[in-house]
Amino acid sequence: MLYCLKKTLCIFYLVMSLVSCAHYDEGTVLRETPLSIGETRKVMTMVMGEPRFISQNGRELMSHYYDQKGRFGSFEKEKSRFYTHVIILGERRPYDIQVMVKVQARQNNGKFVDLAIDERRSEEAAEKIRQALNESRDKRNFIDDFKPF
Repeated sequence: MLYCLKKTLCIFYLVMSLVSCAHYDEGTVLRETPLSIGETRKVMTMVMGEPRFISQNGRELMSHYYDQKGRFGSFEKEKSRFYTHVIILGERRPYDIQVMVKVQARQNNGKFVDLAIDERRSEEAAEKIRQALNESRDKRNFIDDFKPF
C-alpha cells in the first residue's frame, strides 16, 4: 500500500513538473532582446496595435482579432480569425520573447475556440517585432535611458 502511494506521488510530481515548465516549442522565440520590459511593450504596441489584453505584470500581450489578410474588425460571420499572443520570458535582461499567432475557429454554437498556432504567421510577426526592436535600440539616446535617481 505504501509503495503504491509513493509511486503515485512520484508520477504526480513528474506530471506537474512537466506541465508547469515554460514551453518554447510553440510559436517563435526571439532570444536575448536587450530592451527593458517597458520599452519592449512600447515596441509591441507599435507593431501589433493597441493590445486587447495585457497581463497584470505587463509581460503578456494579446492583439485584437484579425482576419487572414490582417484586417481588424468584427467577425460575426467569419468562420475563423487570428490573434497574436506575445510573452516576455525571463527574470531580467536580456529577455526572450515568445510570439505565437493563434488560429480560432467558430463552433456550431457561435463561439470561437483556439485550434492551433500558425507557425508561418508566428515567424512573420516575430520578424516584424525583431526589426522594430532593433530600430528602437538604434534610436535610443544614452542620456535619456540613463536615470541617475
